[in-house]
Amino acid sequence: MDAATGGQAGPSGEPIRLDRAAIRRAARDWATRFLVAGTPFFPICTIVFAWMFRDHTNRILLASWTVASLAIAALNYSVSRKYLTERANGGDFHRWELRQPVGLAAIALIWGAAPFLLHRTDANTSARVAAMFFPMAVSVLIAVMTAPVRRLFAIGMPFLFTPSMLWLVFNHDVVLKRLSFAAAGFGVLLVMLFRTVHGMMTTTVELGLSNQLLVEELQSDRLEMHRVNDRLAQANDRLSEQATHDSLTGLRNRRGLLEQLDRDLARAQSTGQQIIVLFCDLDRFKVINDSLGHGAGDHLLAIVSARLSAAFAPPHLLARLGGDEFVVVCAPEGVQDVVATARQYGDQVRSTIGSVVEIEGHQLVVTASVGVAIGPMHGSSSRDLLRHADAALLQAKDAGRDRYEIFDDSFRVSLSQRVDEEQSIRRALDDGEFVPWYQPIVDARSGDIIGAELLVRWQNGLGPPRPAAAFIDLVSESGLVERMSECVIEKGLSDLARWEADGLPDAFRLSVNLPPRYMSRTGRVHRIAAMLKTGPCHRLTVEVTESSLVDDLDYAERVLSDLRSLGMTVALDDFGTGSASLTLLQRLPLDCVKIDRSFVSNMATDERDRALVRGFISLAHDLRLSVTAEGIESAVQRQLLLQLGCSSQQGYLHGAAMDSDAFGAMIADRRLVGARRSA
Repeated sequence: MDAATGGQAGPSGEPIRLDRAAIRRAARDWATRFLVAGTPFFPICTIVFAWMFRDHTNRILLASWTVASLAIAALNYSVSRKYLTERANGGDFHRWELRQPVGLAAIALIWGAAPFLLHRTDANTSARVAAMFFPMAVSVLIAVMTAPVRRLFAIGMPFLFTPSMLWLVFNHDVVLKRLSFAAAGFGVLLVMLFRTVHGMMTTTVELGLSNQLLVEELQSDRLEMHRVNDRLAQANDRLSEQATHDSLTGLRNRRGLLEQLDRDLARAQSTGQQIIVLFCDLDRFKVINDSLGHGAGDHLLAIVSARLSAAFAPPHLLARLGGDEFVVVCAPEGVQDVVATARQYGDQVRSTIGSVVEIEGHQLVVTASVGVAIGPMHGSSSRDLLRHADAALLQAKDAGRDRYEIFDDSFRVSLSQRVDEEQSIRRALDDGEFVPWYQPIVDARSGDIIGAELLVRWQNGLGPPRPAAAFIDLVSESGLVERMSECVIEKGLSDLARWEADGLPDAFRLSVNLPPRYMSRTGRVHRIAAMLKTGPCHRLTVEVTESSLVDDLDYAERVLSDLRSLGMTVALDDFGTGSASLTLLQRLPLDCVKIDRSFVSNMATDERDRALVRGFISLAHDLRLSVTAEGIESAVQRQLLLQLGCSSQQGYLHGAAMDSDAFGAMIADRRLVGARRSA
C-alpha cells in the first residue's frame, strides 16, 4: 500500500493512479450505449402496456399517453445517438446540449407512472397521491443528480418502469402477472439483442463517419484536380503562345504567321479576295546592333514593333520572323487596283518605320527596305508568298535600300541565281577556293618592294580567278565575310612566314584589311588578334576603313591600341572619302594613311584633286604619319606624288595583284637586283 497515494504499487514500484475522469467517461458511454440499444424496445413495451390496460383506462387518455411516450422515446434516441457520434468523432457535448436528455429522462419518468394515475382501482386517495408524487420526486432527484457536470442522464431510463412496478407490488394489483411477464420479456429481449443492436449502432456511426470523411477527402481531391487542371490549361496556353508568338515583341513568329496566312489564303481564294504580304527588313541593323550592343538592338526592335502595331491594327496581321525581319499581311476588301493598294501599303510601312529613334542617348535614323508579294497572284501558299516577298526585298536592297519593290517574275530567276551563288560560296569556303593574292607596295624612288596588300580571289576550277568586286557583296550579305577573311589571312600569314624564311627587306610589311565587324563589340577581334599573333607581328599592317570605325570610336581606339601593342602598325584606308577623316586622325592611334585612288586618278588633270592630295600629304607629315597612295597607273602620277613627298605607292604601274608564287618570285628578283646593285 502506498501511503502517499493511498493506492497499491505497480510492478515497477510506482503507485497505480485511478483515473476517475476516465472511469466516469466510460460509465457514461456505456450507459448511453445501453440507452441507445434499449430505446427501440421502449415503443414495443408501451404498446403492450396500453393493450393490457385497454379495458381499465380511459382510451382517449391512454392513446394520448401512448403517442407521447413514443415521441419521447424517439427524441431521446436521436439525442443519445448524436452524443455517441460526437464521442466517436473525438468531440463532446456542451452543457446546454446535455440538459436536453436530462429533461427527457425526467419527463419519461412522469409519463411512465401516468397509466397508474388513470387506472380504475379501489385504491384510496392517499395511495393515488403517493403513486403520483413518487415518480415526480424520483424524476426531480434524477434531474439533480445527473446535472451537466456528471452527465449521467442515461441512468434515468430504468426508472421508466421502476415506479410502476413498485406501485403494483405494494398494491397487489391484479395485473401484476401480466406486467411482470411483459417486463421479464423486455429484459430477456434486451439482454439477447443488446450486443447485436449495439454493434449495429456502432457500425452505423462508424460507417457514417467514414462516409463523411471519404466524401470530404473526395471533395478535397476534386478541388485539387480542378486546380491542377487549371494550371495545366494555363501552362498549355503559355506554351501555345510561345510556339506561335515572338517573345521579344509579342508578334506572331514564323510558325504562327504561316498558320494564319494559310487560313487567310484559303478564305481569300473562296471569296475572290486578294492578300498583300509586305516583307520588311531594317537597313544597317547589324551596324546598330554591333556598335551599341544587343540590348539596344532589342530596344529598337520593340520600338519598330510598337509602331507597326499602331499603324496596322487588326484585321491586319503582323509577325517578326527573326532578327530585324518583319512581315505585314493586309487583306483589303473592295479594291479594284490591288497593285496600287500594295504600293500605298509599301509607302506606309516605310514611313512608319523610317523616323528618328533615340536609344541610349543616340539619335538613330532608321530606314527599311520592303518587298511586296500579292496572293494568289504571286503564290497560292504562305511559303510561296513569303519567298517571293523576300525576293522583292533583296531587289529593294540591291536598288539602294530605303525603298519597296513589288515582286516580278524576273525576281524569281534572280533569287534562284542568288541562292545558287550563296551555296557556291559556302562550298568554296569548305573547299578552300578563296586564296590570297598580293599587290606590291613599292618605294617609288628606289623601286624596292617595301610591302604588299593582302587581297582575296576566288579560284574556282581551272578558269581565271574572280576578283573580290564580283562576289564580296554577296559574301557580306550571306554573313560569311568574317569566315572568308579569316581563311585568307591564315593563308597569307603562312606565305609571309615562308618569304621571311627566304629573306625579306627590313622595311617589308604585309597589309591586312579587317572587315567592319571586327571593329564592333562582337568579340571577333580577339580571334583575328590571336591569329595575327601566330605570325611576325612586326611585319603586319592592319588596314581599317572609316565606315568600320565611326559607330564607336572609343571601342575602336581600344582595339587598335591593343593591336599596336603587339608590334603591328595601323593604317587608315580610303582616306579622304568620308566625312570624319580629320576626327579619326585626331582620335585613333594611327601610323599611316592611304590616299584613295579616286583622288589620285585625276590629279594630273584636275587642279582640285592635286590640291587635296597635296593637303593630305602635308597634314599626314605634320602628324608624323606615313602616306601611301593607291591607284598609281601612270608615270605622271608617280612623278607628281614624288614631288608632293609621297614615295610609298601602290598600283598597276608598280605591279598588279598576283598569287603567292608570282609574288614570291618577284621578291626574289628584286632581291637579286638589289644584290647586284650593291655589288
